[in-house]
Amino acid sequence: MLAGIEPHWKPFLWQGVLLILLGVLALLAPGYSTLAAEILLGWIMLGGGAIRLLGAIHTRRSPGARWQFISAALLLVLGLLLILQPLAGVITLMQMLIFFLLLHAIASFLFSFRLKFLTRNWLIVASSGAIDIVLIAIIAAGWAGTTHWLLGGTLFFLGLALMFAVLRSRNSE
Repeated sequence: MLAGIEPHWKPFLWQGVLLILLGVLALLAPGYSTLAAEILLGWIMLGGGAIRLLGAIHTRRSPGARWQFISAALLLVLGLLLILQPLAGVITLMQMLIFFLLLHAIASFLFSFRLKFLTRNWLIVASSGAIDIVLIAIIAAGWAGTTHWLLGGTLFFLGLALMFAVLRSRNSE
């Protein structure tokens, strides 16, 4: 198992499971009005940020903990902005999502490169950043009629990446 992550594998696993559930929730959310969608996304981002923060606290001594805190802070701040300023508009929402996805992609790539020297599973974490880049392209191309599945996809694949990285590390021992 990854040096430094072994004692923290359960919080990583639970974090992954909860992020997948939040991602599925975002993917299944019905197409309400723009205002309802913005508020819903704000709560989903806030929930994802809280899960990420709890995971970061429990694994604060593991490799890449700093990037978990950054990801948590981004989700919490953007979630609060959407909840407190729901009339900011879809354009602002898209800009915020692009900003979040870009920073999250960078954090995922940096974390995966740190893991590169510790495990063969670093590509699983890097794939989460690659998916973020694809989602940015989808938003920029104007293909996203709604944003539910964009955020849902990000949370789902982040959770999946965490789960697979931890479980594959445990099984490779």
